[in-house]
This record gives sequence, C-alpha cells and structure tokens, in this order.
Amino acid sequence: MCCSSSQVWSPAAPFPSGPCMSDGSAWSRGCCGKCRNWEKRSSTGWELVEKQPSAYYIDSIAVYMVAVMHERRFESITLQDNVRLLLEYLCQFQAFEAAMTQAPELNADEAALYLCAACAFYASNGRALQKIGKLARAMCCQVMPSQNPGCFVNRYDETYSLAEHWREAVTHMRAGGGCNDLIFSGHASVLTFCVLLYQDFGASRWLQSFLWCRVLHASLRIVQSRSHLSVDIVVAVILALLLWHLVPEKPKDEEFFGSALVRSSAIGWSSALVASLALLAALLTQPDAGPMSLANQLRLAQVSVAPSSSVGRHTGPRIYCAMMHIETSRQARRGYLQQGQATWATHCDGYIMWDESREDIAEFDSVVASKDPLDIRLKPSGLSHRWLRTRRLWRHLSGTELEKYDWFCVFDDGGFPIIENLRPLVRHLSPDDAVMMSDRDRPAAFGSLLSRGAVRVLQGLLDKDRHCPRPTKQQPLTKLQAYSTLWSCLVRAPDVRRITWDQPDMRHLLGCQDGDEPVLNFKARQAEPLCRYTAFAFMIPEPSWHATIHQVLYESDRYQKTVAGGRGKRWFEKEEKYEENLGDLLEADTTVDTVVFFKALGQEEQGPFTQDFLAKLLITLHWWGDVDISSPLALLPEDGYREALEKVMQSEEGLFVSHPNSPSWLANMPPHSKDVFCVNMFCLDQAFQTQALDFLLPAFSLFPEKDYCIITQPHTAPNTPLLNAFTIVPPQPQNTFGHVLYLIHRASLLGPPKVVSLKPHLLEQVHPLLDVFEEETRQEIISQSKLFLQERKASELEVFVVDFDSQVVGLIMLQMPNADVVDRLRCCYHLDDYLLVEHHETGGFSNKGHVRLLHWVLNPLFQKYTRRLLQGALRICGKTALFLETELKESVSSIYRELLQVAPRRPPQLKKILREPPKVASFCNIEEELPTEEDLREKERQQLLRDLEQTKALSIVAKKLLSETKIPVNARIVVVGASDCGLSFLESLLSIPHLLFNSLTLLAPGGLEYHHAHHLPLVAGTAAYSHQELRRIMLELRVRILDSRMVHIDRQQKCCILHDGSMLPYDYLVVATGLQDDALHALKIQSMGVEHVTDGYRRVNGAMSAADPSIRDLLVEGGTLVKSLIWNPLSYAVVYGRSLNAYCVVQGLLLRKVPARKIILVLPSRSQESQQGDISVNAFYEGDEVEKKIHHILETMGLKVYEGYRLLGIQQCTRGRLKGLIFEDHNGGEVVPLPAEETAEREREKRFPAPEAARAPMGILEDFGASPAKLPQKLLACRICITADAVNVDPDIFNSVHGNGLVYDGRLIVDHNFGTTDPAIYGAGSLCEFSRRFQRQNSRYLRHDGFNGREVGAKLAGALLKRLDPVNGDSVAAGGVGMTTQDLPSASMLTATEEESSPDLLPEFYMPIAKGGLLPGSLHYYRIHACRRGDMQEEPSIEEQVIVTDTLDLANGTGHFCRLTLDAFGKVDSITYLGGEALQVESLWSLVGLSETFLNYLYQRWRDNDIPDIVEFLADEWATALFHDRFMDFCHQIKLEMLASEEVKDLINKALEAVNLKEGLSRKLLTDIRKDLPSDSVKQIQDHLLDYLQENTNHLKTYFLSWQWAEQGARK
Repeated sequence: MCCSSSQVWSPAAPFPSGPCMSDGSAWSRGCCGKCRNWEKRSSTGWELVEKQPSAYYIDSIAVYMVAVMHERRFESITLQDNVRLLLEYLCQFQAFEAAMTQAPELNADEAALYLCAACAFYASNGRALQKIGKLARAMCCQVMPSQNPGCFVNRYDETYSLAEHWREAVTHMRAGGGCNDLIFSGHASVLTFCVLLYQDFGASRWLQSFLWCRVLHASLRIVQSRSHLSVDIVVAVILALLLWHLVPEKPKDEEFFGSALVRSSAIGWSSALVASLALLAALLTQPDAGPMSLANQLRLAQVSVAPSSSVGRHTGPRIYCAMMHIETSRQARRGYLQQGQATWATHCDGYIMWDESREDIAEFDSVVASKDPLDIRLKPSGLSHRWLRTRRLWRHLSGTELEKYDWFCVFDDGGFPIIENLRPLVRHLSPDDAVMMSDRDRPAAFGSLLSRGAVRVLQGLLDKDRHCPRPTKQQPLTKLQAYSTLWSCLVRAPDVRRITWDQPDMRHLLGCQDGDEPVLNFKARQAEPLCRYTAFAFMIPEPSWHATIHQVLYESDRYQKTVAGGRGKRWFEKEEKYEENLGDLLEADTTVDTVVFFKALGQEEQGPFTQDFLAKLLITLHWWGDVDISSPLALLPEDGYREALEKVMQSEEGLFVSHPNSPSWLANMPPHSKDVFCVNMFCLDQAFQTQALDFLLPAFSLFPEKDYCIITQPHTAPNTPLLNAFTIVPPQPQNTFGHVLYLIHRASLLGPPKVVSLKPHLLEQVHPLLDVFEEETRQEIISQSKLFLQERKASELEVFVVDFDSQVVGLIMLQMPNADVVDRLRCCYHLDDYLLVEHHETGGFSNKGHVRLLHWVLNPLFQKYTRRLLQGALRICGKTALFLETELKESVSSIYRELLQVAPRRPPQLKKILREPPKVASFCNIEEELPTEEDLREKERQQLLRDLEQTKALSIVAKKLLSETKIPVNARIVVVGASDCGLSFLESLLSIPHLLFNSLTLLAPGGLEYHHAHHLPLVAGTAAYSHQELRRIMLELRVRILDSRMVHIDRQQKCCILHDGSMLPYDYLVVATGLQDDALHALKIQSMGVEHVTDGYRRVNGAMSAADPSIRDLLVEGGTLVKSLIWNPLSYAVVYGRSLNAYCVVQGLLLRKVPARKIILVLPSRSQESQQGDISVNAFYEGDEVEKKIHHILETMGLKVYEGYRLLGIQQCTRGRLKGLIFEDHNGGEVVPLPAEETAEREREKRFPAPEAARAPMGILEDFGASPAKLPQKLLACRICITADAVNVDPDIFNSVHGNGLVYDGRLIVDHNFGTTDPAIYGAGSLCEFSRRFQRQNSRYLRHDGFNGREVGAKLAGALLKRLDPVNGDSVAAGGVGMTTQDLPSASMLTATEEESSPDLLPEFYMPIAKGGLLPGSLHYYRIHACRRGDMQEEPSIEEQVIVTDTLDLANGTGHFCRLTLDAFGKVDSITYLGGEALQVESLWSLVGLSETFLNYLYQRWRDNDIPDIVEFLADEWATALFHDRFMDFCHQIKLEMLASEEVKDLINKALEAVNLKEGLSRKLLTDIRKDLPSDSVKQIQDHLLDYLQENTNHLKTYFLSWQWAEQGARK
C-alpha cells in the first residue's frame, strides 16, 4: 500500500502551527494522541513543481491506484510495530511527551535551511536523486497494510467505477498521499537527502548534528502517527544513503552557493519560479474530491422532495439547522460555508455554521465556554475535541434559540438535510415532548435530530449525568465517540422517547419499500435502494457537491412539475390527514391486547359472535386490514380495529381474490411466489395409508396453473406415508414458525428419475449442473468425464447421470478404490462398527464390493430420490458399499445427510510422539532390510492415524441400507450449553443410522472448543473431546450452533429467551450447562466478557471469570489488556482460586509474554473452599507433590503467591474500572486498626470513588481494617482480576429454572429418565441431580458431577430416543395414540409402588472422569479418577496403595511425575501425571478400572524398584493392547462368558465369601482362583485373546501370533 504522504514540507508551503510537525505529514494521530489533524494541502509546495514534477506526478498516480485497487482496503489489519509500542510507553512520561509533541519547531530556521537545500538540489545531483527515489516508490511492488483504520473510506470514493478512478488519479494530483504504505517512506528519504547535502558541502558539525536529530525526531513522529512502519523509515534512510553514493555527482569547481547561483541563469530561475507558482496555485485551489460518481448520481435521482402546502413558504414545525465544521482546512471551511448558505440553509427556518475560528462564532463560544472550565486548548476544527465542541454548540442552542424553534438538526459539514422530507416526520409530534429521532436504533451516523423538549433534557444531563462525561485531556472523545456519547446521554434518560425511521409509520411517510434506506450515504460500499422521500444525505467529501445535490433535488423538471401541477397540495393534504390519524393513535392511551379484544366479542363472554365467525374476522383483519395482530399479545388502540373494518368495508369487491388489478398485497407479490397451492387437511383411514400418494395427481389437476404443493404440520407430529413423497424445506435461521414445511413439484409425480451411464451426447447437459462448484472443480469433473468416455471399462471411474424426461438433472461420479484403501479406512475410522467389511469382500478379492463417491450433484426437486439413485448406481457397477471422504476445509456436499458419519479412531499408544527406534538392532550391526510395499502402506496408515491436523471426515452407506429411507425427526431439540454432556447427547443422536434429525440447536456461548484452537492455551479442559474429533464427525454441519446465552424460559410458548431478546422455540429443551465459577457471582458481579448483565448484578471493567466464554478474546495475545500488563508499570493481574483453571490461567498469561512479576496468585483457605457434594474444586489436595512442584516453579519465576485469603469485595473507580480487591485474611493474623483520618477517608472513597489508582502499592497487600467476621482485611491494588474458584449455577440459568417452577435443590432435580417436572425439559450434567427418592438403601451417588459427562450425555440420548424413535421407542414415538407432552407423567407423579423399585431404574455409570491443562513451566497435567458410586463410602482399613515415580526435572521439563492409586480390590482408581510431554488422555482413561495385574504386575515390580518411570514402562510396546479402543469390549465379552459358566460362577462366589471387604482382595486369593479355574475356561479365554489380537492386527503389530509362524515358514 502506498505511503500516506508522498512529499515533504517546503518553503513554499504554509507553516503549520501547534504541536504537529512542520514537514506537513498527514498525521492522523500524533504522539500519545496529542497531535491530530493537519492543515490540508500544506504539503503541496515548491518541490512539487521545482524538483522533478513528472516523478511526483507518477508517484501520485501510483499511490492513488494502488489504494483503490487493493482487495483488502476496507480491512483493519494491525501489524505490531515494536518501535511504536515503545514510543507509546515512553509517552506516558511527561518529559518525553513534551519533547515529542511540544518541542519548538524552529519553523523560520528550517525554512532557511530547506531553501538552501532547494538551491543546492537544483545545482547538484539532488534533483536526480529525488526523481529516482519517487520513481522507485511508484514502481515498488511490496505493499504493506495501512495502519490508520477507516482511512480509505474518508479519502476515496468507493462508488467510483474503475474508469472514474483512473480519471481522478490522472486529473487530480493529491498532495496528502494515499491510505496504503509502500515499503519505504518518501519523507524520510528526502529528509536524509537534505542532511547528506549539507554534510557533503562541508557544513559545521553542530549543523549536521542538528539536522540528523531533526530527521530522527521526524521519523519517530511518523512512526507514532501510524503513517509508516518503522521498517519503512529504516529502508528509506538506507536507500537514500545508497543513492547518494551511487549516483554520479556533478563536478564542483566553486563553492556551494557561488557555483549554484552562477550556473543558474536568471531566465531559467524566473521561468521555473513562475511555473512553480502557477502549478502550486492550481494544486491549492483544486477540490479535495473529484466529481460525483455516476453511481451516486443515479442514487440521488431516486430521491424526491415532498412539496409544502403553500409553495415558497415554510409551513409546519420550525426546524433549526446547525452545521459543525470538522474540516481543518480554512479554504474547505469557507467552501462549505458558502455552499451551505446557498443550498440547504435556504430551506431551514434558521441555521448556524459553527466554526470557532470565525469571529462571530468565537463570541458565542467564549460565552458558553465558562460552563466547561476545562484545561484543554480547544482546536476549532478537526476531530480532536469533537465532544467538547458538541457540548458548547448545544449549550448555545439551548440558551439562544430554544424558544424560537421546534426541532434542531445538528450535523457535520459533510451533511445535507432535506428539510421538506423531514417536516412530515415531525409534524404529528409535539416539540415540547422529549423526542430523539434516528435512522436506526443506534447513534445516527449523520448527526442528531432532537425536539425542543429533548434539548431541555440534554441541557440538564450535560452537567449531572455520568453518561454525559466531561471531556478531559486524556479522553477528549472524537467524532464517532461524540455521537455515541450523545446517544447514551439521552437513551438512558427516562423521559426521552426514541423514534427510529425503521418504524412502519415513519417508513410510510418516507415512501419506503422493503429494503429501502431512509438516508443517503455517498460513501456506502453496498448501496441499497433509497426511500422516495429520503430525509438526509451525508458523507459529502467536497463543498461543490452541495450545489449538485441542490440542483438535482430542487431545480429538476420533476420537482417543478410536481409543484406547478397541484400534485404537491394534494399530496400534502393526503399526508396531513394520515399524520393527524397517526398522531391520534400515538397520543391515545387506550390500548387492548388482541386476545382480550376477540375474547370479549365471543359468546362465551356474552358477546354477539360465534367462534367460527371470530376466526374469519381475525383472518380478515390480519391480511386485509393493515393491523399487526400476528401475536395474541399484540397491542392496538381500540379505534384501530374500527378503522381496519371500515377500510375492509369500503374496499372494492375484488379485494379478497387474487385479481391482478386488486389493490391487495397478493397483486404485488412476484409470480413465482404464487405458483403453489396448500393442502389444509388430509384424513385417510389407517388401512389405506399406503395409497395416500394417489391423491396428489387429482389435486394438481384442480390447479393446472400451479407447479408446487405444500403441506405444513407441527414439528412433533409423526411422519405419514403421504409426506414421504414430499421434500422438507430447510427453515431460515430466523424462522420461528411452529410447523414444518413440506413441498413437492408437479414433475415428481411423473415417476422417479433414472440412473444411466454417461454418454457422449449427454455431456453437454452436464455443464449447467456444475455451476455450484468452483472453476477448478468444474474443470476436473469435465476432464474426468471425458477420460471415462474414452477408456470405459479400462477406467477406474464410473460416471452416471440422472435422467428425467430426457433431461439430465444429476451427476454421480464413482471411483474404484485401491487394494489398501479399505484397510486404511479401517485403521483410521471405526468402520467396523457400522459395516461388516468382510461381507463386501467376495470372491477372494479385497475391496471388490467397495466404491468411493467422488462427486455428486442433483437438482433439489429430486432430492428425495437420493437414496434410490445411489442404490441404482451401486447396482449398475456391481458394488455393495459406498464411502465418501470429505475435506472439511472445502465446501461439503449435502449428500452427507443420507450417509452414516464414521467417528475417527485414536492410535493405541500412550505418548503422542513415539520414540525413535534404535539405529542398531543388537550388539551386532545388522543391515536394515528394504521396506516392502506392505510396510510402506502400513507406515502411511500409521501416519494418518496419528496426524493431529487431519481434517477429513468419512461417511459410508451399504446398498442394503439404501433400501430403507431415513425416518425424519422434526422435533425442535434445543441443547443449552456446550458441555461434555451436551456434546455427547448430540453425538449420540446423530449416530443413530435410521433417524434423520432436522432441527438440532446448540446454545454455545463462545462457540465450540475447537473454535479457539488458534489461541494460546488459557483454561483447563475436561479432555473428553479433542479439537478434531467434533469437527470430523461434522457436528457443525448437522447441528445449528448459536453463540448466545439463554436468560429465560417461556414454558407457555415453549421458547428460550436469548440475551439479545430473540426467541428460540423448542419442543424438547435439554439443560446441560454445567457449573460455572462463582467467585464473582457471589459478589453480584458479572464477568466483563458476558454481554447480558443479570438483574441485580453489575459489570466491572477488568474483573473476569475463567468461565467467561470470551476470556480468550479478552486476553488475546497482542490485545489491549495483555499489552497493558506488559507495558504499563501500574497494571497487575490477580488470579484468584485453587481450581485447576487458576493455575492454567497463570500459565496462559505467561505464554502471552506477561512478566511473572506482574501476575499475583491468591489462594483461598482450604477451610473456606466450596465442597459441592464432596466433589472438591481444588486442583491438588493438601500436601500434594504436584502442588509443591508448581509452587516451586512460580517462586523461581518471581511470581507472588498469597495463600489463605478469601475475596470479599471489589473496588472500582468512577470510570467503572477495577481499582483494587478486598480480601479476608484466614492466616490467623490480628486486625490492625486504621487511624481515624484514614478510616474517614476510606468511608468517603466508598461513597465517592476516586478516579485515581488504588492507594495501596501495586502487587502488595495493605491492611484494610476488619471484615464483618472480625477478621483482618487486606487491600490489593490491581487492574485485572481473573477468578477461578468455587463453582455454582450460572445466575441466568438459575433464574430460568427457578422462575419456571422446576425443582431446584442445590441442583436441578431430574428423574431416572433425566426429566424435570416439565415433560418437555430435560436436564443432565454437573448442574443436575437425581431425585433423592432413588437413593433408598443402596446409597447411590445422585449428583451428575461425579460421573463422566460424555457417558451421561449418551444415557440422556437413550432416554429421549424413547419418545423420538418410531422404531425402538414407545407407542407415541411410533405415531400411535397416546398422551401429549403435557399429559406425560413427570418425576413428581410416580406412585408409592414405583418409588420402592425406583433405585433400580437409575442408569449405571462406569467411565472415569478426566481433566487436564497446561500448568506453569509448560508442564502438561492430567488427572483421571473413577466415577463416584456412593455418598458414604467407607474408608478401607488398610492403607491405600499408591505407586509414585518421579523423574521430572523442573529445570528443563524432561522426565515425568506419575502417581497411580489402587483401590481395595487392586483396581486402578486414579492416575495423576505431570510432565513436559503430552500424553494421549484417552489411553490413560482405559487404565482406570483395570486390575493392576493387567499392567504386568505393576505394583509388585515397582515395589522391587524395577520400574523407575511408570510412563516409560507403559509406553513400551507390550502395553499397546491395553490402549486399544476395543480392549474394553474384549474384557466385557470375557466377563459375560465367565458369568455364563455356572462352574466359574460358583468358584468365584465361594472364594469371595471368605474375603474381608475392608482388607480387599489379596494376591494369594487371586492366585488360588486362577489355579482352580477349569482348563476349558482358561483355554477359552486364551482363544479369545488370540482372536482379539488377530482381528486388530492393523494396530497391534507388536504381537507375533502362531499363524504368523506358519506364514513365515511358508515364505522361507
């Protein structure tokens, strides 16, 4: 991108004043935001014309065209410039800031120096050097992104076509540069040339030093103002030095001044001077922007001016117009002043041009300035003090013009109000009412339109309200901030009424159609159609445009004819009448609900009308009466119904028919929207349901002009045979319609399409179908199709087309896979869970029955025949199984909905990175054998299996399954919370092969976990799902995921209310949010990243929770908060809590380059920790070795750790920012009394918070009196607080649950089927608990936080499928007559008999619970423990068997710390790991619950000191079988077979009778049982083991089996 300034200051240019630099750079921001705008055209000077104008001209064209042709010109791409960051940090010190912004500019001295340089350049090689430098910039191809946001929108006209851009670049030489940044700076190069010139001609050293300091000062200002990156300055200086020494120098026979003047003739100097002055005058007088683009002219021509009732006089409300100048150029301000007075000001009742540089306005400003006594030097133009100038303008208006006028329109000098179109909008409103108007429900982009009453309210708010802050030197508030600040002032005032132009009545007055814009933005990138009576135009870049706009609007023939022909009067009378009626409606206080009104008319309330008549009346008023009664709670004035009925009665006869000349809305609908008829009722006896399709052909014959038939039915209604012929239309994202839409085309009744092989004459018909693909894919399909036609049987491809009525409506391209493809798929995916692979490998040939789907495209009208077409293609090519590998980074075909998605497999290994094999096989050097083809294929399979970046998904289907249509489930299922339970629930539903779920929605605040994979680690995880696992089962494509929060549940309407007010309807609601960090919620504080603030809570800037979904974005690397922690010496971060998240957050901050000394970890007392159902939130138990290691690392880093303090409160300053934290000391200290003066000061600070920082030094605890519990209090000053401690229910979820009568007793109470008291609402996860009546005698643990969330979600899916699955569910799910959801029994309706047996109804849970994270020192931490079985487990009398190995070196992170605990029965109960090497968490899962004898007698060998490192021991290849994903299935099969043997069962029961449960199982007892087992049972177990190893040979290559001996012997 070209540099934003292509010239340097010269003597011919006017000198700028103030702190901005004298070289005329286009500063958008000076050092620390002090140096703002610059004087326009000030950089056009002598060098433009004297020093090679051709080079400057080429440079100007290049700058312009590079800017407008850059593809990403509208994006804000911020690059980190360390020099600029250093300057911003140094500018916090007043001395450095003064040196940068307030140092004397020495304008006169610099003028003399530059004048001498100009003379020397003329006489020496300086002209050639500048020419070379400018041309080098113009030809530079390296473009850097602009660092000034919004620069392009402000400098260029996006509505220009490419030809208009070229015209502007050639004819309009811009002195201010562009918005793009070429790789070196023109300013720095020319300044360097000047210094080198003086240096070369022997200037004194002090002068050389002064000039080099000037170059350095200018370069730093350039970098600080974001005009260039620091690398551009360095390149420019280096390039100038090279050019100076490489370009040949002219001979110097005389001294500097003499030689220059002697060789310059008087005529040459005079001619050059005259030409320079002429061109300079032309540049200074040319407009800033070119003529209006053709696109804008066409848009402006759409606007009409509403004529007044009497031509030539202003009638109606008196509107006062006030324009505030923001241009910095005096010439531009004069232009806007003259043009405004001649154009829009003539139509206002009064006006003012607010420009403090004018004497008359300066007097007004000085009067109102006394009310804003601020130590700010006001700049009379620009954006620096926009809010201060706005305040003074409104004070002036309220003091002098308030009683003279009714409405006040304030805008910038780029605005143009169309007063005639504004008057109808405000005519029906009282000016004494406080009314604020805007084009949208947000701050208006064009300015402000306030009534007299609103100005009065604003006057009172400017001095009192905190939302109208006084501008300060540190926060002056620029243009857009001034708009939003004024909006926030008034929008929070209770007496101010907001009216937007998007309201139907306003859009009617503006003559708007659907999609029309009420304001004209001349710089809009995507121009929408305009309303006929557009009220305002803005973003006018040039004063001369005002005359053009005024001429088009007021002097066109259309306007004159409208006024002269009398149409203006008729229009005025018509609108006046409408406005009077509208005003009556707006002023009427009597409104009535629609449901109340119609209920009062019914006979049940002694009304005159029947229910049937009221139904017809309601439809009539809704469709033909122009009244909004779409909702039963819609409000309408009582007179509104009467007017609607009168309108219907007075309408013409053809109003209620679809007549082309009818004024009804049907006449305005496009023809394709009316090409449909609807089936309202269809009843057929059950015995004849299969013949339902026969009714469609006669139905279409009744409507020969219609091509489509539609049917709607409720989401929960069962599917019927008639609907099997229809296609379900996917709903729009904003759809809230309570029915499912089915559609069928007339052509579908002619018969199904056929699958035929591709023929040459059909290839041309294929081209239109390929428009949905990208160009590269289209060319690939065409080339492969041609190759298939050439080779036919020799080709590995099979290409079919879908033929319907001699037309090609689809394409199917199949590929015969290689011999090893299916083996690779079996290795990488759970293919055997869905397909009997051996069944499809017939005739002794591998992969004979398999085929791969390459491409698929089908006309949507025939989508319901998808499975039939696939079956036909498989039948023709003789295949029985089809698979599709989808690259998720590309577009995904919709055919995946008809296939089965196969989950990926994990490698059976403990370490993610395998150890390298030894280079020497034994003590002898054995030559390595060359790998065979099978070895190479196996290596490829293993690489794919272990590839963490794999982005492919596998879908399969067998030909037999294609004969069965998937049953659609249209019930709207909404899952609240992306917890492990919620994700597992959705995954389980989607894995059902015969069901097709069409409406699954997941409310996931912050998105899914893998959406944040690009961020550095920050918080702990449950390790239940990997980032790629959910992506590869295509969850996002099959589930609608909303980044939103539920704040309320409406059980009556069965919908969720989201935080933005939108409604999400549901048929079944699953609450699976889990528990969240409660440290801030206990203080009634909402985390700063949560958009919705619960009633009674507040938000503190700087206080956030680790459970905040936006915490990764708030603490993004390079973000504002992280930069503050790095660079600001007064900014500290406090992490509070003992949970694993707290330690992970500390490591996350360290990874983001936050210094350890700026982080403070505060640990609450263990006695104060929250124990939720005996599930501790602590990351480590007391005395844990892992905790000691982590704290040692923190101490080594210099990170402060305060232990034994409980968070009591948060202090904040007047700006709402975090100021300090108040803790309660639980370390047994004594209360230190505060002096009386300090106590009074503290009380005063509590009542009136001070804006300055906390009184305590940053990072140090200070005594703060006593807490309410009479314990010592401490104050810790900080800017950021991150809490991660005790967990509890989210306040929004609690209000939603408790406010709807759902039973909540510490947890959401559910029954054995996870149902609540509402049959449509289910609950699962750590938020929920089974009802206590299920406990009874077996002391079952009831809270879900003791179970694996993934297993709980699967059980929940099984419970809900009983009501959703027509095949395996109950009678209601199958479509039989049963109870509705309101009639179904809930948990509270169980009888006493059922309660006695209810404990047996609870599902069993076995899977272990895992959590993990990255801890300080970049150490990976995992803890996996068995699930809870009971509430009161007795502690065994024997000591717990613990196996610990520790080879971890904290200095370099090598080695591992691992701890295994064994229960009383010798089973692995928990595993704890800490190390610098990441492990496969799923592999650790598989060890929990296994007997330690499975681990090669781990305990005994560890006790004998044979195992120094458990991780290295288990990472050996002997343990591969234990980590295999089918090992647990193998163990379960062995267990079932042993239980089936009565002899084995009796043997085990007899042995267990003598076991002491407190002492557990002994090894001797296990050995005795092993000896007494029947030989047949032992042989059976051994055979099963060999079968298990043989079936999984693709993964378990380590084990050498007996049949492999035979194969090896045969080879020899």
